[in-house]
Amino acid sequence: MEIAVMLVVVLVGLVIAAKLVASMMWIVGVVVSGLVVGALARAVLPGRQDMSLLHTFAYGLAGSLVGSGLAYMMHLQTVMTWVLQIGIAAALVAGREQLRLPRN
Repeated sequence: MEIAVMLVVVLVGLVIAAKLVASMMWIVGVVVSGLVVGALARAVLPGRQDMSLLHTFAYGLAGSLVGSGLAYMMHLQTVMTWVLQIGIAAALVAGREQLRLPRN
């Protein structure tokens, strides 16, 4: 009986560990996706955008999340999902540039 309980505890521990690893990989994927989408969004816009890496990540992450949600609702394929994500992030970056106060 004790062996059965130990096996159940070990199996539950392995399942929890697998879920944690999967969650960490998802977080790494979100960070990389945010950086890539943000960088591509800045690349498609003309001129120079005066923003930090953190801003690039934030706008890329926002574009990724909103674009992924819209693509899921519209049943789009992978390439169109990326195009939508980059387009939304580019619109956010362009909007930020339009709303920035002029420097003195």
